Amino acid sequence: MIPILHIADMHLGRRFDRFGEFGRTLRGQVRQTLVDLLRAAGNEYQLVLLAGDVFDANRPDIKEVRALLEAVRAIDAVPVCLLPGTHDRLSADSVYRRPEVWKQRPANLHIFSEEQGCFYFERLRLAVHGRAARPDFGGQSPLVGIQPHPDARFNIAVAHSSIPFAQAQAEDGEDYCLRAEDAAASRMTYIALGHWHRFQDCFPGNQPPVFYAGCPEPVAFDGTETAGSYARVMISESGVEVAPQTSGKYRWRDLELDVTGQEDDIAIRHALGEAAGSQYAVRLTLRGQPAGQWQPASAALEEELGGSFAYLAIRDETTRQADIAQLRGRFVANSLGDFFCRAVEEKLQSATPEGHRHWQEVVRRGAALLLNKEEVGE
Repeated sequence: MIPILHIADMHLGRRFDRFGEFGRTLRGQVRQTLVDLLRAAGNEYQLVLLAGDVFDANRPDIKEVRALLEAVRAIDAVPVCLLPGTHDRLSADSVYRRPEVWKQRPANLHIFSEEQGCFYFERLRLAVHGRAARPDFGGQSPLVGIQPHPDARFNIAVAHSSIPFAQAQAEDGEDYCLRAEDAAASRMTYIALGHWHRFQDCFPGNQPPVFYAGCPEPVAFDGTETAGSYARVMISESGVEVAPQTSGKYRWRDLELDVTGQEDDIAIRHALGEAAGSQYAVRLTLRGQPAGQWQPASAALEEELGGSFAYLAIRDETTRQADIAQLRGRFVANSLGDFFCRAVEEKLQSATPEGHRHWQEVVRRGAALLLNKEEVGE
């Protein structure tokens, strides 16, 4: 049984400027989470896979590079295979072409390049294959040209790639795209992916197993609650076992609250009270149509309640009741504004309650555009 640590998408050096003080703290925590995982790997694993986007860009601060190199050097008995991803591509300005990476890298750090697409570890009788992400390979399979090593019991492919899904086929000219049929034909034992930031069995029931490891320290809101993760992979003659492991310090919560009919901030305070915690980064989006003239004081609430969170943002996307007759009176007859108001009035008269809310929002946004105001968004 060979225990393998599968990590992806660390994004070392991301600036997080829009998060203020929390952004500066988070940047250091991302680095510390990687150091902690690699330190533990020295006792628990026989191989480490870094499946792309170790760095957030190709010009990271030197201390980010040194942190990686020192953490890898500290587990010198464990081979670490690193694949350049989409943020740290193997381009002309790649961080992996910089002298401090190539010349000072530990002997156990193996970086995929154009010249080196396979590393064979005789002690494990295991080969690790990878195609580094390049600017001109979008839409291709990341497994093109990869063949099992003739002396290996086990062959692992590492890729930084999208997979097809219902809304898109991931052929945007930037990403590799791994399809189930390509994986099935690869003759690999396991395929370790990076690029999408959630642990996922990509093609359930298929062989070989193909998994995203997730992001060890989450770096953005994604519409749900997010925790850091990586994959623990156990390979033996009897098969492959892959299990998600929780990691990182912070948890990200993306919440929504409908304040339709509300006249004060009691519901907002209650929702935030239930979500509070020093390890939570929370973004609360307010929707619906408040009663009367009440408008949530988002900035004041952030300042008052922010101390109960690692980070707090409140987005006010509520709508207001619009008086279509009053608005129509602001435009001359047969003008564009007049035509708009008459058309919406007709819709409002026959609308269902749900449709009525929709057309009220049309009025709000249309008025903002027609009157050259700036409070309308996308």
